[in-house]
Amino acid sequence: MSFYTSPAHRQTTQIADRLIALFTLTTLMFTLTACSAKLEVGIGLGKNLNAALQRNHYANLVFRKYSESYNAAIELQAAIDSFLQSSTPQSLAAAKKAWLNARDPYGQTEAFRFYEGPIDFADAKTNTEGPEGRLNPWPLNEAYIDYVKGNPTSGIINNAKTPITTATLIAKNAVDDEADVTTGYHAIEFLLWGQDLDPKGPGARPVSDYQGDSPAVKRRKAYLK
Repeated sequence: MSFYTSPAHRQTTQIADRLIALFTLTTLMFTLTACSAKLEVGIGLGKNLNAALQRNHYANLVFRKYSESYNAAIELQAAIDSFLQSSTPQSLAAAKKAWLNARDPYGQTEAFRFYEGPIDFADAKTNTEGPEGRLNPWPLNEAYIDYVKGNPTSGIINNAKTPITTATLIAKNAVDDEADVTTGYHAIEFLLWGQDLDPKGPGARPVSDYQGDSPAVKRRKAYLK
């Protein structure tokens, strides 16, 4: 089993790590400020602090970043649709650029996780959870999705017995192994770039993977769409 570790993922992971650290520091400062605002000290240290204002500022920041991420994802979907309609080196490059543009704002929202919010909550009573496990699951076993070096018929795409539908892909996401990812940014990344075999650069999936009328091409297009 091999895991997809493209330079794009490593870069966004580093950004997310820094943002998470910043978020942790900001949360600590906010907590201390909120506590200080309640103190009645002789020198008036906390009387001018406004915890509600800070909460509103944070909420607006979160809303803005998720809005940017959503809008970029819509643009990514449009670029993928254009690529699938006319699979050329140019349209593939445009889809890759759209993925990078979408990944950047989503990576910034990683700082807003880990508090049982709308993205990563889990409700045992209703047996529901947030979409994070479908948006950004990691690591990714490429062979679970498509062909890899040494195994040209691996993956869901090359298994004609598995229907490629939204419901099927969601149902098969990380069922037996957390690396058996079927959806999300990294699955799309693999479908656009292919297997990462170059330590100095990203994968180089040929555009021919999306050209022609072979069963594998049709299923690969259906999967990416």
